[in-house]
Amino acid sequence: MRWCAAGAIWRWWRAGPPREEDTIRTLLRENAAHKVYSVRSGGKEAVTHYRTIQAGREYTLLEVDIDTGRKNQIRAHLSELGCPVAGDRDYGAAASPLGRLCLHAHELALTDPFTGEERTFRSGAPRGFRALVC
Repeated sequence: MRWCAAGAIWRWWRAGPPREEDTIRTLLRENAAHKVYSVRSGGKEAVTHYRTIQAGREYTLLEVDIDTGRKNQIRAHLSELGCPVAGDRDYGAAASPLGRLCLHAHELALTDPFTGEERTFRSGAPRGFRALVC
């Protein structure tokens, strides 16, 4: 199964992410309070790829692809980079510019379990996402 999530917007305190494009590979674990975080051992492998689409003064629009589908994987990985998803107060965002978590799956691709055919579903960016990076 291939997982894709795109349209993640997050606040960055400088001009942009540490790199225009990168891969984050860690082991993730969930604590008793249901918060997911990276550990050196004892977690499940999580791989997140990101690429900058557009950078603004306060926010950056990223395309994010995940090789694994761990709970809150994107939220944990971006937060640990020091740039949580905008609106994600649980993972360190200071503001909620759209009154919601600014994370949107614009493409989901999966293999149909009955036919074996790969199916792709697409959705446009929610209202307000692009305006944050202008």
